Amino acid sequence: MPIPGEVQQSPPSEDWSFKNRRIGVQHKTSLIPRRCFLTNKRIWFKKCVVVTTMITGPGTPVIDTFWCDRNEFLLNELRG
Repeated sequence: MPIPGEVQQSPPSEDWSFKNRRIGVQHKTSLIPRRCFLTNKRIWFKKCVVVTTMITGPGTPVIDTFWCDRNEFLLNELRG
């Protein structure tokens, strides 16, 4: 049972924040080893898409960044 006032994390399979709370999308190259948010594959020295999301509420806003392979991100956007 969660403690009152504690923020409960959503399961990693739920990408509500990834799709609905986007505040920015940038194209970058991953210079350190990372995992793709969509496929969980390793992306390193590849061109990537970085999605920035923000969730607001009482208190300070939560800002998350999701790194994705650019091809997988394009396929995900086309699927809707």
